[in-house]
This record gives sequence, structure tokens and C-alpha cells, in this order.
Amino acid sequence: ERWLLDDYLGMLTTGAGQVGAIVRRIAHAGGPVLFHCTGGKDRTGIVAAIVLSAVGVEREVVLDDFELTNRRRGPEHLPDVVAAFVEHGIGREAAAALLRASRPLMATALEVVDEQHGSIGRYLTEACGLDDADLAALTSRLVEAPGPVIG
Repeated sequence: ERWLLDDYLGMLTTGAGQVGAIVRRIAHAGGPVLFHCTGGKDRTGIVAAIVLSAVGVEREVVLDDFELTNRRRGPEHLPDVVAAFVEHGIGREAAAALLRASRPLMATALEVVDEQHGSIGRYLTEACGLDDADLAALTSRLVEAPGPVIG
């Protein structure tokens, strides 16, 4: 998990420009958006967590969403990938950990962003190059205002 945490933090720092470009495209897309990576967990998970956080989704819900990845992409669903890692000298337990969406790992990565920037929104503006108009467009695109309460 330490290696993955370093990887996540690297994505968030050295990859901030790419994170910003992805979030900006989501914010200003004229239609549906699909974003993914090879494994569908790490880079995709980081972007999803940043986007959800930026539009005000509670941290526990963001982490719940990340953990759902394990239902379809966890090590038990990818035995061939675990076997390939083991063939390359990685212990079976470590190989499985590389494929698991770890809630504590994502929580720590997001906490580091909060500590360094004060909020995900400030991370997006300070490190990723977005502006307030981009953040407003993202929120407008992804957050539906609640309707009237009936009853």
C-alpha cells in the first residue's frame, strides 16, 4: 500500500496538469463522458474522487464509491493478473493488494490534498490550472438542484 500511496500522490502532484485537463473536459463536455484507465481503479479512482469531491459529495460517500470497484475489479475477479504479478516476483498478497481498491489508501491521498491545498477545489485551481468558471461548470453539469418536497 505504501507504493500505491506514493503512486497516487505522484499522480496528484506531477500529474496535476493532466487531472486538470480531464476535469475541465468533464466540466465543459457537450454530452456524456467516459473516463478510464487500464485497470479502472487507480487513475480512474483518483479522477472520480476529485470530481465527486469538487462538486460537494461527502468524503465518506466518495470513499464508498471507490470501494465499489472491488465488486468487479478486485483481485478475485482478475486471477490471471495476480498470477502474472506473482510470476514477476511479487508475493501473492502484495499482488492482490495492488488490485484492491483500498478505502484507507484513497482516504489518505485525499487528506494529503486537503492538507496541502485546504480543499479539493483549491487543489484544482492552484495545482491543476482550473478557474472558478470551470468549477462552476462542473457543478452545474453534475449536480441537480433538489426539486420541491411533496408531502
